[in-house]
Amino acid sequence: MKKIGKDTLKNEIFKVIRKAKARGTKPSFLTAYQIVNLLPPKLKEDLIKKHGEGTKGRGRVKRRGRVKRLGGYDGAPGQVARLLERNNEIEIAHLDTRYLRVIINKKIKGLGGVVCGEPSGVVCGLFRLKEKEKDEQ
Repeated sequence: MKKIGKDTLKNEIFKVIRKAKARGTKPSFLTAYQIVNLLPPKLKEDLIKKHGEGTKGRGRVKRRGRVKRLGGYDGAPGQVARLLERNNEIEIAHLDTRYLRVIINKKIKGLGGVVCGEPSGVVCGLFRLKEKEKDEQ
């Protein structure tokens, strides 16, 4: 596995975020799991191999034949979230997931079946490009 460069990862993440427009012209919010899934396949695979899945708030990575549990922020989605939190071009919102479940599609290799929300009641981070101020446009 080739080392993943921070600049390469950042550039690919921003390509994904710039394309995120569900309706109209306003940028859409995405979870870190969605961003990881939309990365180029090889980069996504390498990121998950290196940092783990981020499953159910706990990243898992296989090292020396044993599965090691890491904090959820150390999984591939956590790496994406950490990178985005340090960028002033990104707007971050947090969804209170008490009484709510956000389930990642099980068909998504490496990330499928992840649950954010009940019963843990954690918040789910949402990321999008900041909208430009009218005088900046």
